[in-house]
Order: sequence, then structure tokens, then C-alpha cells
Amino acid sequence: MDRQGWKGVLSFWTSQIITGHGCFASYLHRIGKETSAICHHCDDDAVDHAQHTLAVCPAWAVERQALIDVAGQDLSLPSIMKNAVESEEVWLAFMQFCNAVMQQKEDSEREREHQAQAIDAPVRRRNRGRTQDHHASVQAAQTSTRVLRPRPTTGGLSRHSSSVSPSRTQR
Repeated sequence: MDRQGWKGVLSFWTSQIITGHGCFASYLHRIGKETSAICHHCDDDAVDHAQHTLAVCPAWAVERQALIDVAGQDLSLPSIMKNAVESEEVWLAFMQFCNAVMQQKEDSEREREHQAQAIDAPVRRRNRGRTQDHHASVQAAQTSTRVLRPRPTTGGLSRHSSSVSPSRTQR
């Protein structure tokens, strides 16, 4: 296939397979957002990573077969990328695989999160930033040590006044 003028588009889900940074239990476990690196989609107790999803996991056999039909049997990431760069047809099949599979993986991850919340057992820990208790203690500490001074005024109006200046009303 002539690839002159052809440009592949990198989707969010395709980039997850290429980089290994995405909805893979091994990655989520490594960054502390999953309790285990084991695949949720197969019964093999296999570690879930990009290559497992792309070439091995039986849950994605139908999607994988469509990719194999176009790209061939070698589903190693280097081989897929080499073929995808050389062929728009392989690139599109690879993108379709990534988009279909990764969307399903993310949907099932959301479902696991909802189920865990319903029974109050964390399956995945989200980084939600600082807790409300932490913010309350910081605010209390700042309030107790803050020296209150009157605000300076200009022309009878505080610089924090709620009146709108003429320049803002003309915009």
C-alpha cells in the first residue's frame, strides 16, 4: 500500500497500548491505584500489561482476530508498530483493536469501582488529594496564628470592594 501523504492518528487508547501506561492492572498496581497486577479479564492469574492485552488475554480474542487478519500472527509491539507505520490498513486495525479493548477495560474498571464503593471495600485507590480533615487542620492553624490588620482603603472604597470599575462594564 502506498503511504505517501498518509498520516496515522494516535488515539488516547492507542497511546495506552504503545506506552503501557493505561488501564492495565500491572501499571495501576505500580502507581498504587490497584491492589493487584493480576488480569481481571482472564482466569489464568496472568499479569495484566499491554503485551498481555494485545497478544494473550482470551477476553479479547474476537478483537485480536480482526487485527491478526490484517497484521499477521506476530503481535509483539515492535512488530505491530513496524507494520502499522508501513501500512495504513494495519494502523487502522491496530487502532480499532486498541479503542475497542481499552474502552471495555475502562468500563469494567469503573464497574468494579462502583461495586467496591457499594460494599465499602476499596478495589482501586484514587488519589483524591488532601483530605478534608487535613484542610481543616491547616486552616485552623493558619487562623490561630494570623494577625488581623485592617485593610487599607482608597477613596472610601476598599480595594476588595464589590463595586465594578467603569473599565470592566465597557468590555
